[in-house]
Amino acid sequence: MSIDGPGIVESDLGHDVYNEILDLYDAGVEVPEIRTRLASNYETEPMNDMDREIYLATSAKAFWEIGHLDPQLSALLGDLVRSGTSHALWDTAAGPADAKARKAILGRLLKQISIPRKSPRPRKKYAKVAAKLFEIGDCLSLQADGQVHCGVVCKILEYRGQCEYAILVMEESTNVNVESFLAGNFYGRRIPNWGGGFAYGPHVIQPEHRMLIRSGKPFEIVGHVELDPDKFILGSFGGVLEMSHVIADFVRTKKNAAAFRLELLPLSDLLKR
Repeated sequence: MSIDGPGIVESDLGHDVYNEILDLYDAGVEVPEIRTRLASNYETEPMNDMDREIYLATSAKAFWEIGHLDPQLSALLGDLVRSGTSHALWDTAAGPADAKARKAILGRLLKQISIPRKSPRPRKKYAKVAAKLFEIGDCLSLQADGQVHCGVVCKILEYRGQCEYAILVMEESTNVNVESFLAGNFYGRRIPNWGGGFAYGPHVIQPEHRMLIRSGKPFEIVGHVELDPDKFILGSFGGVLEMSHVIADFVRTKKNAAAFRLELLPLSDLLKR
């Protein structure tokens, strides 16, 4: 688990727990069901003491913010702080400076949550993009710097008002017609399943809807294929903010596939039969 600092949400676990509570709340899930899902996702496996402290602190913060803090939760967190257990855990894991800072942060949190929030955070409604640029299965081409890059939209991701198109990268020899896509290969990995076998994990580039509009909608739709979502999960992805990053990732993926441990895999294996 990565810990970036002593703050309540400055760890992978803290970030995941906090955002899961608020995302479920914003999605309209009732608080008892949020508690049930949280317990199912995080409490079914034994936690080490450090994870438990982070989990309790983050849960207390999030539930207090939405006006639904369970007194038992704040009591458990208070016991960890007053007993010195929390300080000892942080001293061992992160050193004296972070342990001191964590103690102060948790002290402020316990004082804050001891009084119900006057104005609980309301459920937020994030507008979805009504007119999307692509559909799942659209075969795309992009011309840049004298090269043509090809990809297929394999998933559309909408989260907190943002819409991203996950575009798998086709091999360099792909031509700008759907027949070439169908006979071609994409860059990705075979990801083992727990029950045996594997799922395909295509490497994707994830440009954001509004960025593509600002950039003049540079992708051209050249055809469509019917993907079977049960045959793949998203593998690695390139972080992009501007079209220059998108173009660079297309080039980098094809040039450095071996270094990234990417294989060329048949697109036909992802299609509905």
